[in-house]
Amino acid sequence: MILLANNTRHCSGVLINNECQDFTPNFLTAFHCVDVGAGGDFQNGILSADEIAAAQNWVFRFQYKSPVCDGGDGTSFFAFVGSTFRSAWQITDFAVFELNNRPAGETGITYAGWSRANIPPRTSAGIHHPNGDVMKVSIENDIATSVGWFQANTHWRVIFDDGIVQHGSSGSPLFDQNRRVVGQLHGNQNYNQTIPYCDQLIGEYGRFDDSWGRNNNGIFLAGRNATNSLAPWLDPNNTNAMTTNTIPVPSISGPDYLCSTNTFSLQNAPAGSTVSWSVSPTNLFSGSTSGSGSSAPLSPYSSFASGQATITFVIETDCGKVPVHQSFWVGRPSVPDSIIWGSTSPTVGSYEMYLVSGGIPDGATSMTWWLP
Repeated sequence: MILLANNTRHCSGVLINNECQDFTPNFLTAFHCVDVGAGGDFQNGILSADEIAAAQNWVFRFQYKSPVCDGGDGTSFFAFVGSTFRSAWQITDFAVFELNNRPAGETGITYAGWSRANIPPRTSAGIHHPNGDVMKVSIENDIATSVGWFQANTHWRVIFDDGIVQHGSSGSPLFDQNRRVVGQLHGNQNYNQTIPYCDQLIGEYGRFDDSWGRNNNGIFLAGRNATNSLAPWLDPNNTNAMTTNTIPVPSISGPDYLCSTNTFSLQNAPAGSTVSWSVSPTNLFSGSTSGSGSSAPLSPYSSFASGQATITFVIETDCGKVPVHQSFWVGRPSVPDSIIWGSTSPTVGSYEMYLVSGGIPDGATSMTWWLP
């Protein structure tokens, strides 16, 4: 869900994979969600510098969903502030921004796959935040049809069998039967004025293949360039990929405290990728402190080794290296010389406060106390 800088619930969108699978946080939404400037700048089909600047300060809220089916409001979510404008085109009503921060693995966030095939989805699903609500899913069991909006054959039209779309759903992804994004919601240009917009079953989605902007030889189409096409951002090496799959954000599993030999593992590395690892500082460990693969066995240098360490897995992609980090503690917590402050001669019936200088030692999660 997209929120404006003043926390107004505004539109929907999707974090989207690229051909490199390097976890560049590209975010797809609708052109008209950006084209909301003041006065004559509102919905005029041109994105002004002020409109782009305002959109770059959006808040992106992920995993905002009810904890149970037919439940109430979401109880948790992950929010990211700020982005950089990449590309937009009014004809298919798309806009792409790159988030300022890449989601971490513990968020459970995924990068959606896509298809730019010129084939209508046989069945489809829309995932969205209608009216700024928790995440909803609308289902279409029939084949989509190609319709025009500003030009011919620029949108997929679906008539949902289960679910609707509302204001706030704009920019949300339409997934095909292979669970790949094939468009983003523009609206319903012919919606029935006698029916509340909240009850609309029809959604028209700007077609992903038309938004692509390059032909199958990798050459820009007439009037298209890097600022009005998806291709440069989702296929930066110009491989002419037709599809990508959904991938989860990678994460590291392993102990928070390494007291004996144990293994750290990289989870969810893209299929076919090359992975290496290293740990620092090296003086806390015996044996290997770097290697290849998604599994890293580590041993403390001795029973006296103690300190904070960081393990880094590096995923090699066609577009560069993607580092994934995790910090942990080696050995027992480091306990400095401490002084207990408090009365040395408490009296019957009095209450006394005792304090340890320095607070909880590094690496410890809690302290206990007792009286002999």
